[in-house]
This record gives sequence, structure tokens and C-alpha cells, in this order.
Amino acid sequence: DGDVIEVTLTTVKVQNWDKTITTIPPYALISDSFQNWRGMKESGGRRVKRSVYIDMRSITFCTEEHKMSRKKATSINTIIAMAFGTLCALSFNVLSDFKIFDKTFFDLFDYISSNILLPAGGFFLAIFVGWKMDKKIVKEQLTNGDTLKVRTFKPIIFCIKYVAPAAILIIFLNVLGLFDHILALF
Repeated sequence: DGDVIEVTLTTVKVQNWDKTITTIPPYALISDSFQNWRGMKESGGRRVKRSVYIDMRSITFCTEEHKMSRKKATSINTIIAMAFGTLCALSFNVLSDFKIFDKTFFDLFDYISSNILLPAGGFFLAIFVGWKMDKKIVKEQLTNGDTLKVRTFKPIIFCIKYVAPAAILIIFLNVLGLFDHILALF
């Protein structure tokens, strides 16, 4: 998908919409089908090619926990994804002046997901695996069903129980700007 920039006897170079260059043999233009986008380009139109992937776990959660039909759960998930996606896309132009906590929607969603949700998920996962999960299951997962030999199981569990949550908590507090304030107390 793009513009033909060079034609020789042995190759045809196409500059794709994402500015990458693809080299194809000339017989591919005869043996395969292709779409001529010249009319779109001359009319000033734009081709938008996007796919929306929906995680089936959210659909399954809605159908099993909330007793929704699959169609209704998919519709709700799609609407939510489209709403957040639209806010993010518009934060680069129409909504660029609208800010929450001095951040556009895109920056705010990025900050929340990477600086709050991701460390919180890692912290609680380490707590769960280290303290609540059956150690036989943890060992089975670490050894790939006993196909790998792990001689350092106890130190690994120690790290999962104590080191990982402490390190994640320090990183989390540092990202939020609270770590320096805590150190100043001592």
C-alpha cells in the first residue's frame, strides 16, 4: 500500500504509507491483485486502516460475572475502547488545550497506565505469588513442569516475597515524587 517510486526490469520499489520502502518483483503486479490508490490521492482523500482488538477476557468477564450476552458485552467493550481512543486521538488537535492535571487525555491515560496501574499490578502480583499462591504451583511454573532444574528455589521465593515488592514500591514512590519526601523525613 503506497506510491510506486521506481520501476526497473527486475524490481518495483513502493514507498508505503508509513514511509517504509518495499521492493517487489514486477511479475507480482501481474500475478497478484493490487489496489490503485491514485484516485484517492488526486481527490485529496485519506486512507485510514485501523483494527480494534478486543481482549476476550473482558468479554468473558462480562458474560460470566454480569450475565450479559456476548453481543452486549462486546458492544459495551467496543464503545468504551472507542471513547478512550477518541479522547486520545482528539488530544493531539481539537482537545489539545483541554488538560487535566496539566496533561492532555493521551498523556493522562499514558501516565496512569504506565506509572500507576503497571507498578500496582506488579506489586500485587508479587505479593500474591510470594504469600498466597501454593508453592508447588510456583515451583511447577518456574521449572516448566519439572523439565528445568532450579536449585535456587528458596532464594527466588525470598526475592518474590520481599525484594520485588520493596523494589516496586520504591520505584512507584519515586515516580510519584514521594520518595524524596520520605527520605527527607530521616
